[in-house]
Amino acid sequence: MPGAPTHTISILVRNKPGVLVRVALVFSRRGYNIDSLVVSPDMTDGGFSRITITCSGDPETLE
Repeated sequence: MPGAPTHTISILVRNKPGVLVRVALVFSRRGYNIDSLVVSPDMTDGGFSRITITCSGDPETLE
């Protein structure tokens, strides 16, 4: 989306197979393009990961 605002979102998720796909599908269904995606283990609890996504799209759609 040329000229669309950029948003950065950080999500704490359970570290299980398939979670990343489900998160990506939420963005895809809403018409957002994921520009950057970083996943790292959460240091406070080994059962969770932090997903940081930078995406562009309409702010009303994100809410």
